[in-house]
Amino acid sequence: MLSALERDGVLYFFEEYSVYKGTWLELQLSSSQEIEGKRAFFRKKYGSGHKKDKINPFVQKCAEQGLFDSVFTPEEIETAKKYGSLPEEYDIHHIIPLSLGGTNEESNFCVIHRDIHTVLHQRYFNLMRDSWDTAENPKAFFYTPTDLHFLTMDNLEIFFSQEDCEIIRAEIAKNHEYRAYKAKRRKEIAQQTRTQIRRQRYSKKYACMTPELADRLTRRYRHHKKVLRKQEEIKEAQTRPTRAKTYCDSQKFHTSTTKKMRRQDKEIGD
Repeated sequence: MLSALERDGVLYFFEEYSVYKGTWLELQLSSSQEIEGKRAFFRKKYGSGHKKDKINPFVQKCAEQGLFDSVFTPEEIETAKKYGSLPEEYDIHHIIPLSLGGTNEESNFCVIHRDIHTVLHQRYFNLMRDSWDTAENPKAFFYTPTDLHFLTMDNLEIFFSQEDCEIIRAEIAKNHEYRAYKAKRRKEIAQQTRTQIRRQRYSKKYACMTPELADRLTRRYRHHKKVLRKQEEIKEAQTRPTRAKTYCDSQKFHTSTTKKMRRQDKEIGD
């Protein structure tokens, strides 16, 4: 849980139940122009971290030091060493964000899982910017662990407390479920749209065609016509009035009739 402590006009941000050893880094609010300039410099020098056309020296150093050996596959490690490219689920994170005075030095970089990256900005840095009043507290510091270069789902305890780790993992699981549901709905809507467009095209073509072309088109889309016909039959059967059941329709009538026929066959046999 992020906590803030004010002392002698200075604001200190830190993890309330942190157990790691770290250092205090000074924060500075940056203007939108400064942030855009830093981002442009970062993209120009390091790229996004996923493209092979721009080599990222920071990722290459991390791969050569063996930080990715227990998490990445051998192919991903080889790609990271050769091109400085990361898998899609990992990003390069600024330990001190650019909006809070972070720099583009490699000492301020960290390879981090994308889900953790999102939660980190939402639970920490956005709250820090909102709660920091530079008029009352012109200076602010943030306590962060030293030598933080690689943060995955398995070593969340490096940065977060145990209670926060459980909350973050639960939030990430919910986000994954929601994304999967949204992706499924998008596919269903796209399929419904394609089916509707296909039916409209079929009806327009069939209305202005010669009998020969109409017959050819009917044979081409016969599957869809069968489905529509089957649906109409089902609807008609559901709305059709049913005849009232009589004694002849009951199971008791058929059972008594069967017993009567068996008695007659037995009498004939005797």
